Amino acid sequence: MALEAEWEEVADDPHPQRDLGYHGATWEVISVEQRGSEHRLFLPPEEECLWREEFVIAEAELVCDLHDAR
Repeated sequence: MALEAEWEEVADDPHPQRDLGYHGATWEVISVEQRGSEHRLFLPPEEECLWREEFVIAEAELVCDLHDAR
């Protein structure tokens, strides 16, 4: 029940850092084309994250800049 009450208190459009505790980081973005499809590879700034497999591979057509999406 406590978690449900906390969830109800969160704003409909929470601020990532203030409300959710997220801290932004600049990740390297690499475009990769293979067998006719294009993907984006997002790599974190810390090399140790790569060893823990903390990266993202996404289809290029599904990636958008959130600043442009507003």
